[in-house]
Amino acid sequence: ARPDDGRGHEVIAGHGRLAAALQLGLTLVPVRIMADLDGAEAHALALADNAYPHRAARDRCYARIVRQAT
Repeated sequence: ARPDDGRGHEVIAGHGRLAAALQLGLTLVPVRIMADLDGAEAHALALADNAYPHRAARDRCYARIVRQAT
């Protein structure tokens, strides 16, 4: 997260974890505040965070194919 115009904080990465915590009824969720990120850095971090589940699914699929081939 990073500060957002004095109104609070903007979530940059971890939206799924935040949603899961809220769904479980948690009122406090640990976050890392990254106040020194500029817009481009925040955007890059958000893109990388969004790509992670896709890479993980691809890696699981690849591992399954390799296991089947051996």
